[in-house]
Amino acid sequence: MRRIILDTSVVIKWFLRDEDDVDVSDMLFEDFRNKKILVSEPYLIDYELSNVISLAVKRNRISLDDGAELIDKFHSLPIIKHTFTIENTIQVFHNSLNLNISSYDSYYVTLSEYFNAPFYTADISLVKKCFGVIKNIKELSSYKKDR
Repeated sequence: MRRIILDTSVVIKWFLRDEDDVDVSDMLFEDFRNKKILVSEPYLIDYELSNVISLAVKRNRISLDDGAELIDKFHSLPIIKHTFTIENTIQVFHNSLNLNISSYDSYYVTLSEYFNAPFYTADISLVKKCFGVIKNIKELSSYKKDR
């Protein structure tokens, strides 16, 4: 089973069906559910996903009850969540500054580097900032051919 890293821009598509590229995220989810891939995340994803779902409720995209149900569904998934050592956190800091990306994004990038695992994101701006420096970062759409 191969390990991959997904950021919140990808995982949220498993729950908010009005997002773009849900077809590709569904392929990822199917492979995850069928144990073809192992999904690893920084613990940060809990906070980010909760925030995105809260915004969806505030913007009337989903109901409060649906939001709570989505958070419950997310927490029931067998995603491996990682804490970071001080050394890894310093690398997060350096990657953030060197790539001119947020520390939040840098946690995913650093985890991808640590495991030498593909990191899929729907954030095209992030892919562009990392291009040529971070070898494992990929646009979500590329999963179709990587599969």
